[in-house]
Amino acid sequence: MEPRFWLSVSLLTALRRLPGGPPTGFVVLGLLIIAAQIPWSLLIILAGMKMMRVENYGLALAGAWLALLPLSLASIITMPLGIWAIVVLSSRDTREAFRKNANR
Repeated sequence: MEPRFWLSVSLLTALRRLPGGPPTGFVVLGLLIIAAQIPWSLLIILAGMKMMRVENYGLALAGAWLALLPLSLASIITMPLGIWAIVVLSSRDTREAFRKNANR
């Protein structure tokens, strides 16, 4: 699983040990963030695989843009990689390679 998932789970576990328990709104927000991170991460991974295989230009570009969203601490890594992916996917040679591969 993703490191940010375990970080979120650890934070929620630590909050449970607070005297009087954690604030309910914080727990709900934490669970929503965890629930959003899992599909977000899976979509970025799928888009990266499509980019490596030169398949589905639209999904690869969408994954690169999703990597720019600051949803977790992993954004320190995903943002520069997302920018790099957008630059690479925007080049004429890359678009041509995706077109050639789509016509097979």
